[in-house]
Amino acid sequence: MMAETKLTKEIKKALLYYAKADQAGVYGCYEVCLGAGYGDEYVDFMTMNSKNEFKSYEIKVSLSDMKSKAKLSFCGNYNYLVLPTELLYNPSAKEEIYRHISHGIGILGYNPENAKIIELKKSGHMTLNIGRKVELMHYMIRSLSRYLVKLAKDVNRL
Repeated sequence: MMAETKLTKEIKKALLYYAKADQAGVYGCYEVCLGAGYGDEYVDFMTMNSKNEFKSYEIKVSLSDMKSKAKLSFCGNYNYLVLPTELLYNPSAKEEIYRHISHGIGILGYNPENAKIIELKKSGHMTLNIGRKVELMHYMIRSLSRYLVKLAKDVNRL
């Protein structure tokens, strides 16, 4: 994974609150690694709620980021492309944005002036079978464990 920009970190923090992952009944994880073993792709942020609904969020902060070869992993019941407002209103980005959202993908806009996220286009609903939901739960647990190990290492450095 590449180093995150300051803007990406701001968006991730705002997503935590937008998705209500700081409240009871919603469980969130950054950088969820999908696939068997060590996985082969990542979702920037994923939530699961107490109704077993999954939402995946892919963050793109620039036109070059949108055009990169990094795969967009839309794997939830609801899927969103999250963009800073500056990129949303960039005429050069319009074609790239539409290319990514043509299959029921929602759009969320991040305003850096007030650090808020707003829904600009609703996500369509994808039905996931029980096997896929169990896989996604496994991927979230595996990814959360990575954060626990990192936290423990950081505490030992103090």
